[in-house]
Amino acid sequence: RLPSVFTLPMLHEVTPSLRFSAQDYLGAGVESYRFTLPDEEVSKDASGSHVLTSEQMKQFVALTKSPPEKISGLLGGRTGLIRGNVPGFGQIVLKSYRRGGALRKILPSCGLSLLPSRALREMKALMSVRSFGVNAPAPLLVISRGRFFRREWLVMEELPEHRTLVQISTQAPDELERYVSLATRQIEALIQYQILHVDLHPGNVLVTPDGRVYLVDFDHAERVTLPRSVIRDRYLRRWRRAVIKHGLSDELSELLCAGLLRRSPDE
Repeated sequence: RLPSVFTLPMLHEVTPSLRFSAQDYLGAGVESYRFTLPDEEVSKDASGSHVLTSEQMKQFVALTKSPPEKISGLLGGRTGLIRGNVPGFGQIVLKSYRRGGALRKILPSCGLSLLPSRALREMKALMSVRSFGVNAPAPLLVISRGRFFRREWLVMEELPEHRTLVQISTQAPDELERYVSLATRQIEALIQYQILHVDLHPGNVLVTPDGRVYLVDFDHAERVTLPRSVIRDRYLRRWRRAVIKHGLSDELSELLCAGLLRRSPDE
């Protein structure tokens, strides 16, 4: 088990490590939950320790028992989300994780506790990319349950109502060039910091009513030592593969390709 206070290195080594706090909560019966969050996200008690209130933890636990939203549409962006409102945090979403491998049919929502936490990994990734200007959801905390088989949820601030680039390409194609251009700038920042998203496709790019573009689903993101031109090409191949597989508008690929290839990322 993690100590009550610990540090985790961020993806980008230039950015300082962050301090995290962990609290345990005993739910109904023998259910035990652990809450892990950056120190700055919670209030301090009289001793100076960072704490969640019992009522907040109780409400978070109740949300973990709610069914996640059903996925709709092609490449529907973030999946497995639970929405709620917790005092002190406001409107939030919980992202659950589904495992792969041989056990996925038996325990689809659990992972082995001996393996690295996907939720903690994504929280670090989000904090890292946000630190150098990429628009991504703000991570708040991680909830985990179980000793050998672990279930976990990443809690994030809820984004405003939004559309994916897939939806824009079919519903408002005249707006597509503008928003792909904005997404390209975000991807260029990832490339410059040598961050590979791994699974970036048009469904993982969200556009809010005020025209802000967000990139989501960073649980597989990693910092790599590849040349930036190679990282760029991997982004383009993954994007193009999704467009072809799902029969999306070729303009999605053409616009991103033109944007990322207009200059060398190694300049």
